[in-house]
Amino acid sequence: MTLAERSTQSLLKPRAVPAKRYLPFALMLLIAADGCGGGNPATPTHPAPQPQFITIDGPGAFGTSAEAINVNNDIAGFFTDANNASHSFLRTSGGTFTVFDAPGAGSANGQGSDSQGINASGTIVGSFIDQQFIPHGYIRTSSGVFTTLDVPGSFATMALGINDGGAVTGEFLDFQRFAHGFVRSSGGAFTTFDVPGSGGSYLSGTNPARINSSGTVTGFFTDTSSVLHAFFRASDGTITTFDAPGAGTAAGTGTAATDINASGIIVGWLFGPNGSGSRSFVRDADGC
Repeated sequence: MTLAERSTQSLLKPRAVPAKRYLPFALMLLIAADGCGGGNPATPTHPAPQPQFITIDGPGAFGTSAEAINVNNDIAGFFTDANNASHSFLRTSGGTFTVFDAPGAGSANGQGSDSQGINASGTIVGSFIDQQFIPHGYIRTSSGVFTTLDVPGSFATMALGINDGGAVTGEFLDFQRFAHGFVRSSGGAFTTFDVPGSGGSYLSGTNPARINSSGTVTGFFTDTSSVLHAFFRASDGTITTFDAPGAGTAAGTGTAATDINASGIIVGWLFGPNGSGSRSFVRDADGC
């Protein structure tokens, strides 16, 4: 959840739970054959390498959230201090930890700065809450130069994703507090959009999450019955909506996409019906 979403009491997004992994059928047959005398018993076996885990904690943090990683293994995120103010961070692949706040960020309870996306050039996007508790988006280059993002005519702007070409996506609230999506080109031009069928209730609407190298945006929207549905928007503006199998259809349930890669594969989560809880999904580029 972004700092801005907490400030505006937007929808709570659960963390994805890793899906179970299953052995391919052919591999299971090979294992079975080896156990029955097949294979080569003289072939030495080697234990699989153990994964390395590194704990990330901001200095003096009461909670730390790593939000995005780029191809260079640089990580962007934010942490909360003892005053419940948030601060952005960059952790490089070499372990260097840099704390920063976007210019204009407040330092009181519920204010501060977060980071939500980072591209291959090390450019970071995120949001900050000012002293009037108004959210704004920002871009921070690898050299530390900031640009504040405010969609024209908006009450609040949240930057959530950036691709390697420098295009940024996110959401903004109008003065009725309805949510809309935007894409900002690397040249600074804003394009706003709404998914057809999105609702017009308080703090609901269109909620982009990420943008890939092709300029395709993915995220979710809330319909007029407060049910969530996933979408992706191509660079030409074509919008496709979808629901993961097993997603609920009652208010507060449904499907939300959270990320998309260069191949168009989408990941996200779904809330099932009748209190069955949340699960994660992967959607292939062809819709499978």
